[in-house]
Amino acid sequence: LSSLGLGSIVCGKPDPEEEIRRRFSGGQGAGDIENLLKIFRLVRRGRGVSYDEICGLSGLAYPEVARLAGLLENSGFIVSDMFLRCSVSSSFM
Repeated sequence: LSSLGLGSIVCGKPDPEEEIRRRFSGGQGAGDIENLLKIFRLVRRGRGVSYDEICGLSGLAYPEVARLAGLLENSGFIVSDMFLRCSVSSSFM
């Protein structure tokens, strides 16, 4: 289904992982896309997860987490509060 472009919508909602792959496939390397997905999965698993917690759970350095989380936030996949605690955007819940 994914190769046909049919896997991006399940039950009327877009599949966020497919959307991340599609959105970033042109400008990011494969490693960045995998790390974007890793961060998104951690945020989806634990609402309110902080950048520091993402670093510990992902093994990524803080500057890399900040850069990639910023990309996800600017693209509408996640939101973060003033304490840099992240949650999945309501459009993907």
